[in-house]
Amino acid sequence: SDAVFVRVRREGIISLKLLEQDFMHVFKPQMFEAQDLINLLLYLGIVSKCKCNYFMPSLLKCLDATDIEASLSKHPDSAAPCAIFYENRWLECGTFGFLITSLLSSEGWTLAFKGNKLLCVYSNCIKMYYNTCVVTFVDRVSLIEIHLHGNVEVCSKIQQSVTNAFKVKPQFAYICPCKMFTEHHVAKYTSTTQQLFCSKNQQQTFSLSCFTASSTPEAWITRTLKLSDLMNDVGAIIPAKWRLVGVQLDLPTETLDRIQTQNARMPNLCLHSFEQVFTEWKGQGTRPYTWETIIDALRTPAVGELVLADEVLSRHCRYN
Repeated sequence: SDAVFVRVRREGIISLKLLEQDFMHVFKPQMFEAQDLINLLLYLGIVSKCKCNYFMPSLLKCLDATDIEASLSKHPDSAAPCAIFYENRWLECGTFGFLITSLLSSEGWTLAFKGNKLLCVYSNCIKMYYNTCVVTFVDRVSLIEIHLHGNVEVCSKIQQSVTNAFKVKPQFAYICPCKMFTEHHVAKYTSTTQQLFCSKNQQQTFSLSCFTASSTPEAWITRTLKLSDLMNDVGAIIPAKWRLVGVQLDLPTETLDRIQTQNARMPNLCLHSFEQVFTEWKGQGTRPYTWETIIDALRTPAVGELVLADEVLSRHCRYN
């Protein structure tokens, strides 16, 4: 039915029952069973198991380029956006879907759900979880972009998982932030100067001072989160909301009570309390120690600092 087809195009989820009722009639009678078709699709890497059903990326609708950029701009990259590609040739048709199904068959990878609803699933843009870290994959035809939102400590594991999905190992590089070309392309990274050199325009360079360079050239460059920046750009702006922010960072009530008692007679009670909140957050690891966590906390109804969240996002989390 039309309703079934619309749902399949929206979610990419199929089941044995769905195949038997709505699709198997297109084949000659008794040619093969629905389970045989599923087994073939699993073998070819066209579908992967998803809970009790099967996920098929190629069934999904395509997301418009402007909508992709709008979606990515809502969440800061906690590492410099990366790309996988092959030198002197475009990716083969179906590579993006094959990568997604291969990852879903690997340990730690799941689709991004909110309740029973899939988040951001399109044939060219899919959001996934690697353990608790959010990873967005974008198909640019000539390359596949990888955007990491969350714990940067898993960068190397994510890269290894992606590499293992391919028989012929792809190359990794950073996405060039220049806006001079309509085609998305990569940039070369120089660790000594922490700069990117545009692969199309060798004269244009971009500083990555807001990132921390990894010791291994192929690994991601991850963003730096400094206490001084947290204090200047968050604590000093909304000092009275130190406890509300602490709650959103999942700090225990006992910790917040202790901070309040220790600083009760301090002349700058709120600022000292904010400093301890940030220190405890990093030490206890209650939530990922990233700018995205801070931005999420500021955007909550309890804190209600949407304008400040956008300012922090623009200042610390833009890749350009």
